[in-house]
Amino acid sequence: MAPKKEHSNDLRTLVIKHYQNDKSPREIAAKTLLPRSSVQYIVDKYKSTKCIGNLFGRDRKRKTTARADRLIQRQRCIFMHDNDPKHTSRLIKDWLTAKGIQTFPWSPYSPDFNPIESLWNALERRVKKHQSKNITEFGLQLIHERNEIELPVFEKLVNSVLSRLYQCIKMKGYSTKN
Repeated sequence: MAPKKEHSNDLRTLVIKHYQNDKSPREIAAKTLLPRSSVQYIVDKYKSTKCIGNLFGRDRKRKTTARADRLIQRQRCIFMHDNDPKHTSRLIKDWLTAKGIQTFPWSPYSPDFNPIESLWNALERRVKKHQSKNITEFGLQLIHERNEIELPVFEKLVNSVLSRLYQCIKMKGYSTKN
């Protein structure tokens, strides 16, 4: 038996928008060039879950290996992510809790403590010095500038996290000068 074809979230969204505008499955199928059975399946799934995309973890491939999961749990890592809504959703919070992954509590008013954000800013400043003629040249400049960043820069960014935390505590969670 052949595996089911997954439809993109954009296509699913389009089908649901037509459904919400009281279009029949036949009309939706004609407009989206999907078989009626696929349209009906997407609509039925939406009716039962109120979710356009697939629910996480159902008939989906693992994003991490079992070995990586064990390493994460064994090392008692603290996972850092920002207050982006996709990171703070109930689904993600439940998954992290179920896996026993401790997360860093972010203040909604504080600057981003994740050192990668500072690295992105440094990389952006370096790349802006060049005038790219096309996307290929831009990509090559990006790779070149990334390779030019030396190890002490990375160490400085990682070591700066503690001082940023201290400043945030001092400012009671509000924006700091960094």
